[in-house]
Amino acid sequence: MILNISPIYCSTDDLIDEYNALYSRLTDNNIDINNINSQVQINTKDMAEIHFRLASVQSELKFRNVNATKKEIDQPTPNILRRITDVSIIKEINDLNKKYNNIIAGRVKPPKNAQEMWSSYKYSVMARDVNLYKQIGKSLSVRKTREEFEEIAIILINELRKEPSKKGMRNTLEHMWGYISNASEINKSEIYKLSLKEFYEEIQQCVIKAKEPYLMKQTAISELGIWIDGLKE
Repeated sequence: MILNISPIYCSTDDLIDEYNALYSRLTDNNIDINNINSQVQINTKDMAEIHFRLASVQSELKFRNVNATKKEIDQPTPNILRRITDVSIIKEINDLNKKYNNIIAGRVKPPKNAQEMWSSYKYSVMARDVNLYKQIGKSLSVRKTREEFEEIAIILINELRKEPSKKGMRNTLEHMWGYISNASEINKSEIYKLSLKEFYEEIQQCVIKAKEPYLMKQTAISELGIWIDGLKE
């Protein structure tokens, strides 16, 4: 089963195992992992799902400074990714909590409710849809039922399967910058001279250096790296 919940909740050992398993599923079918659209003999949508998850896991491992990948995976192909509708995200969360005995095994403990999940996904959503970011934030001012939690979880996960815009990415990075600017040797006036990739990597390095707790639990600090190379200035 391919997980849909973010890799931030998984232990490093589990991510390495998952990466190797997903990589094997692609290579065992003689698939060019960086050109899955060229394969006509395989269910392309299924391969896109594996490809996307593989890229997500790889990006998280890279942020954790773990060099366990066999080959760099290019950004996924968002136009052929399925929207998640027929899986239980809460079941995935419960399975992880059971597996890890309700302790923090990855960067973040699996969420208990919609508010906790939103607190990790919010910058990823901001990079893609500011209006949705505001709507979800407002809607979560009150506690949600289990069913509403599932609905919001699906919205969040589907949003991360979309390519961010350059404007959205820059805006989000500027918001994140405010948390770690004191840990950087780059002045505020200089960040606008940086490319998106340079800016993003500087933020990642500062988050690790400063052990900044709020950004350390964000999906954006690793998953935006899937898309960064494809977003030209």
